[in-house]
Amino acid sequence: MSWAPFVYCRLLHGDWWWRAVPPQDRPHRYAALVSATLGAGSNIRDAPPRYTQAVLDGTRVIAAGFRVSEVREDLGYDNGGRPLSAVVGWVSDDPAAPAPPLDLLEQHLAEWAGAELDRWVRDVWTAVGLAVQQPRDSRFGPPPWPAVVPHDGTDLWRDTDHVRVFPWAERAPLWSAASGTTTPFTAVVGLSTVEQVDLATATHACLRTAVDRFDLPVPPPAELLPVAAPVHADSTADVTDESADVTNESRFQKAWRETKSRWPCSRSSRPPAVVPSHPDDQAPLNPELFRTRPTGNPPGDGSLI
Repeated sequence: MSWAPFVYCRLLHGDWWWRAVPPQDRPHRYAALVSATLGAGSNIRDAPPRYTQAVLDGTRVIAAGFRVSEVREDLGYDNGGRPLSAVVGWVSDDPAAPAPPLDLLEQHLAEWAGAELDRWVRDVWTAVGLAVQQPRDSRFGPPPWPAVVPHDGTDLWRDTDHVRVFPWAERAPLWSAASGTTTPFTAVVGLSTVEQVDLATATHACLRTAVDRFDLPVPPPAELLPVAAPVHADSTADVTDESADVTNESRFQKAWRETKSRWPCSRSSRPPAVVPSHPDDQAPLNPELFRTRPTGNPPGDGSLI
């Protein structure tokens, strides 16, 4: 079985986090998994490590989130003295690839994750600028753990309407069952509270504070809310009730098309510095039209990147 690492770790001088991803891959594919491992954006700097196993887009992913100083002391703090966290993982293009036992991963975290930090972080630790704003391609090869016997036990059961939470005493059976599951799931082991469970990503969680199994309901996906239609100073009569059913996205697209149509230039040329005014265009576009949901990489240490 061959695996390729990914590394999510901040550098000394700036919020550039993605250091390596599997070849021909992109960081956004693992962004939700990293967020779930870190605990839905919670502060991992004073918490024990968390471990995640997932089947994602036909691949198996093993990941660990931890305080960097526990693994490599000299890479553990930024230039302001803040302690840093990181997520290091390994990806196999075979969803049936067996995962290492959880206790083995816990025992060798500093060795295995530290080797990836040495390989992908250390040589650019003090770098700045464009050279470190994009991750490098990692390579497929043997994993750091020894050969693993494929799991032949019970698979994980998944309820799409709930996240199943397990007590800390059942972390090993949960991890073992996850190793034999080839359908999509994301299991996170080592979170402390239910508030740290990423309901949008995790399907299973094992909490250090839980003593019994229970289910967390998953809220329905948030829907785009309609916003008020832009009203020109002299065109109030043209606004109809139909506009109330238009979502932010479609209204943004409409406003963008109308704006482009007023440019007195070809598609290949630059827009003018000042758009000529028009009697019907005295009022500015409603800024609410351009309100979008936040996107980008997952949070690390409480700050968005």
